[in-house]
Amino acid sequence: MCGGRTEGGAKHHPAGVPESQIVEVNGIAVTSLARTGIDIAREHGIEDGVTACDQVLGRGVPIAELQSVLTQMWSWPNVTKARAAVAWADPGADNMGESLARMLVVELGFGAPATQVWIEDEGRRVRVDMLLEGHVIEFDGQIKYAGEFGSGTPALWQEKQREDWLRSLGFGVSRIIWSDMFGTARTETLRRLRREYLATQERRFARRVS
Repeated sequence: MCGGRTEGGAKHHPAGVPESQIVEVNGIAVTSLARTGIDIAREHGIEDGVTACDQVLGRGVPIAELQSVLTQMWSWPNVTKARAAVAWADPGADNMGESLARMLVVELGFGAPATQVWIEDEGRRVRVDMLLEGHVIEFDGQIKYAGEFGSGTPALWQEKQREDWLRSLGFGVSRIIWSDMFGTARTETLRRLRREYLATQERRFARRVS
């Protein structure tokens, strides 16, 4: 890879693109999903890279293809960021918000949560965004308990019943919204998630020893 330059506000990075990493979309040659995900990670960092690689995997691209692109770039600038993004990538993220929320949970230091987990009991079955050792973490793209839904709507009531059912099975539940993940709110969200997660673990331990 040769050195880059910026002209007219656009960055130019001369680099080889193998035929295997080129696809045609509407008659235009573009980089493949795997190559694009890796390039985003190298250029914009781990969080953006994880978000991009999540979507790449979610669209059916095997992780081996991402790893193959990395192999070619073993000495390229910022490739370590891309390696980290691929290591944390998960096809279970339905959208960017779930990717960023998962990275927030990882930041707690208790490991990576399982994604899109089905929970069943006595004929009822629900899917949760993330599950970490008996603790459910949900990303809410819209604020369900205030704002545009308002109180008393069917959507609000159904969501409350769903959460009550999960808690009745012994699961703890945490919720994350967009504003929780940025700026000064992020630090407070991490404190809250840690407190809620540890409270769940204390309850689980108490049930095991009782």
